[in-house]
Amino acid sequence: MWWKALVTLLKTIIAAQTAAAKSTVMKLFAIESFDHYSHMTRCISESVWKEITELLSSRIEHLVLQFCAKDANCDAHRIVLEAHWPRLRSLHLQLFPGGTDIISGQRYLSRMVENFLTRHPRIQALRISAVPSMPAYTLSQSFVNLKRAEFSKVTVSHIEAFLRQHPEIADISIQALDRQVAKVHLFHQPISQLRTLRGSSLGVYMFGEALERISFLDFSRIKDLRDIILLKSAPLPRVTCINAHIEREEIGDVIAQLGHCFQPSHFPNLAELVLCCASDEHPIDSDSISSAKRLRLILLGLALSTTLRALHVEYYGGAELPTDKVLAVHMTQFPPAVEYLAWHAPITNKTQYYRILRMRGTPKLQSLPSSRLRVDTKTGLWNQFGGIADGKIILDHSFFPPRLLA
Repeated sequence: MWWKALVTLLKTIIAAQTAAAKSTVMKLFAIESFDHYSHMTRCISESVWKEITELLSSRIEHLVLQFCAKDANCDAHRIVLEAHWPRLRSLHLQLFPGGTDIISGQRYLSRMVENFLTRHPRIQALRISAVPSMPAYTLSQSFVNLKRAEFSKVTVSHIEAFLRQHPEIADISIQALDRQVAKVHLFHQPISQLRTLRGSSLGVYMFGEALERISFLDFSRIKDLRDIILLKSAPLPRVTCINAHIEREEIGDVIAQLGHCFQPSHFPNLAELVLCCASDEHPIDSDSISSAKRLRLILLGLALSTTLRALHVEYYGGAELPTDKVLAVHMTQFPPAVEYLAWHAPITNKTQYYRILRMRGTPKLQSLPSSRLRVDTKTGLWNQFGGIADGKIILDHSFFPPRLLA
């Protein structure tokens, strides 16, 4: 019944937009047929998928689909992936195991995805995943204006061929690579437009000399902070932003390594750092004063980062920070160039923003209003495709040195 109501709502929206000649047309559609929490497939009937596809395929520019791979033979996948979406510019397709793997069905699903990509060469942003038992994507397609791509299951040889076929790509994310193969530097000269690399440290440093022009390194789900520099063979002077999501290392150990990992000899022009510590220490920082003291240690650990201007800290065991007056007692030392600071406490899902005032006497924090997602003025869409990490960035790293985002 609920899904039928969704179809009715879509019909109402489209009818209203058609009647209003100057109305903004629906451009983005996202749907999940898989429940992350119960690991169950949502029962969306074939007729509903057919109606949704018929209503939207000629209109949508940005499509987000989350399917359960165990249902690879169901008509839902076929209806959506065999349709033609002539306006499509970005695709986020995520597949979940969701139960017993059906190998033959997953091969069929993999072929459907490959065929879909072949039939949509105007995609500019591509983000696709696969379950472990699925065949690796071949990446044999050619996209005329591809700017960003993210793959969770590909071979190194396919990546190399894909990047050489798409010299205009500016942002790539590679999540799953063989450890031994990834240690080989495949790229011995810069890729002309590539500025952002995302993935494990193995995937990032596989790019070798191609790192010379990279400005943004996004290390997702690394085990230890030191992974950031273990495979680095030389300073990276063009890197101005690093996002580090650390899964296993406790925050006390992370703090102890900050000075070494982010010293100027490694990243001499680092201007912005997003630091996420996903492992809780016990006991956790259950009160605001404990979190303030934790943040103080982080700032002291970054004292040698002389070019750092913006810092975003997310700690899963943290609480909200106290008032500015209380913070002034605990926060008396800051890295020399830091201008902006953000602290995120997942337990309350709240981010607090600050600027550092240095007019006279001891520097101090001043609270800023809560931030909001940025809207692309050309499309009217929230800045959503870049993901959560990009939403924490406040500097524009397409410039050197970086500027504040408008």
